[in-house]
Parts: sequence; C-alpha cells; structure tokens
Amino acid sequence: MIPVEWSFSIQVIVKSPGSGQFGTVQAAVDSLSTTASGKQCIFIDQGTYNEQVLVPSRSAQLSIYGYTTDTSGYSGNKVTITAKKSQADGLNNDGTATLRVKAANFKLYNVNVANTYGKGSQAVALSAYADSGY
Repeated sequence: MIPVEWSFSIQVIVKSPGSGQFGTVQAAVDSLSTTASGKQCIFIDQGTYNEQVLVPSRSAQLSIYGYTTDTSGYSGNKVTITAKKSQADGLNNDGTATLRVKAANFKLYNVNVANTYGKGSQAVALSAYADSGY
C-alpha cells in the first residue's frame, strides 16, 4: 500500500532486483543527494532485503516507507531488512547494525529491521547517531 499523498521533493522506489528503480535499499539511499534541502522519500516494495544499510548525514529529511497491508500495527508490514553481523566479526556495535542512521529527522515506517546473527556475540538491528526522528 503506497501512501495516498506524497509531499516529497524526491521519491524513489525499491523492488526486488530487476523490477524497480533500485534493487536494494542501499542503492536507493545512495542515489539521493546529501546536500539537497527538499524532503526525500524511499518506498520499499514487499520482500526481504538482505543487506546492511547506512543512511549518512544529510541536509534534507529522509522518510522510508515499507509496503504494508495495515498501517495500524507492525503485523501488516511486508518489508524486512536483515543482516547477520556481530562483534565476533571484529566490529563495534554500530558496525553490527542492520540499519545504521547518521541523519537527523530520519523517519521509518512499516519496515521490520532484524539482525539475525543469533546468540554468542553482540549484534544490533538499529544504530542511531542523530537527533530527532524514528
């Protein structure tokens, strides 16, 4: 389900490889200017995206929306970003995160974020290094 009204300067769509503007969330993030001032938006089509995503510091507000069948709770979310990194890989907490956010005023809707490393070592799903958002 795509939000009814888009009020963003830049909009990009992520779908499974070969069927959208971008096949990965990171490619979509990388395509956006970090110096532009207009609001930016990424829509992620349903699926599981096996990748670590870094959202760098930026001038504009970035909102990421995932496909959902019900906006009233997470059970309708149809998008998952997952990675499998831990401190056992020689990384710090931030380096293990599936989603690493350095951008202020970042917003994330209807996306499940998971670190599937398992037991035995510190592994985080989200690392946030900015003010305001989420």
